[in-house]
Amino acid sequence: FIQHLLWAAEDKTFSDLSMGDQPDFMNTEGDAGLSEDAFQLVELLKANKIQCKTDPAQMSARGVVCRGAVAGYSGPVRFYIPKNYVKSDKTSLNVFFHGIASSLTFQVNKNDRNGYGDFGARLADSGNTTTILIIPESTGASETYLKNFKDGNGQKFLKFLDQISAVTQTKYSSLALSGHSNGYLPLDIMLSYPTIASRVSRAALYDGAYNSTTHITDWVNSNSANIMHLSWTAAGEVVQTSKKFADRVKNKNQIKLFPTNSSHMDDVRVGGFSEFLSGK
Repeated sequence: FIQHLLWAAEDKTFSDLSMGDQPDFMNTEGDAGLSEDAFQLVELLKANKIQCKTDPAQMSARGVVCRGAVAGYSGPVRFYIPKNYVKSDKTSLNVFFHGIASSLTFQVNKNDRNGYGDFGARLADSGNTTTILIIPESTGASETYLKNFKDGNGQKFLKFLDQISAVTQTKYSSLALSGHSNGYLPLDIMLSYPTIASRVSRAALYDGAYNSTTHITDWVNSNSANIMHLSWTAAGEVVQTSKKFADRVKNKNQIKLFPTNSSHMDDVRVGGFSEFLSGK
C-alpha cells in the first residue's frame, strides 16, 4: 500500500496492481519514437499486464518505464527500457536494489532530470541501448528483497531472473547487480551464493559500503574479470568503511571509485551510475 502511494505521488496515471486489468498508457501507434525492438518489448510487457508509460516529449531523456507484477516476487517490478533499445546476443540485464523506501526513491524532476531516483534518465545518459534495467520494489529496510530472495542457495533469485527472461522473451548475455544504501544487504547476500556470483560480471554500490560487505569484495577478488564500482558521499556514514572496502580489493584495476560531495539520496545520480550502466 505504501509503495502504491509512492508511485501515485510520482504519477497518478498508474493504478494499484491489485485492481486487475491495468489501463494502457503506452502510445502503440509508433509515433513515440521507439526503436522497433523497444516497441516490441513494450508490447510483450503489456501482454503480461505490466503497465508502461512514456511522455513523447521525454522519450530522448528517459526511454520507457514499465511497472507490474512478476511471478515469484511479492512486490511491483520496474522495467527501464532505452528508447533505441536493440535486442541482440549481447543484450545484458542490470538489476538494482534500492535502499529504504521513501518518497525520494523514484523521484523524477521532468524539467532538469536531476531527480534522486530518475533511473530512466541515468539509463539514457549511459548511451547503452543493449541493456534493460530492472528494479524490484521493496518495502522497509530491504524487507521484500530478503523475503523473496534470501534462501541459502540463490535459487529464488535465479527463478526471478528466469521470469524476467520469460516476460521479456530475452536470453541475457551478462548480468550486473547494483545497490544503493541499504541495498547493500541483498547485494551482499546474492553474491554470497556461488550460483549467482558466478553469473555476475559487474557490481556497484552507492553510499552503502557498511561493515557487512565481505561477500561483495570476495566476489571481486574471486575473478580478475569482475568489475566493481564504488561510490560514497563525503559527509556520509560510510566514508571509512568505503575506503576499507576498496583496500580489500586486491587488484585495484578491478575497482572504480567515485567519491562525491552529494547528499546520500543523490549519490546514485552523481556517483557514476550512468557509467556503470554503460558497461564500460
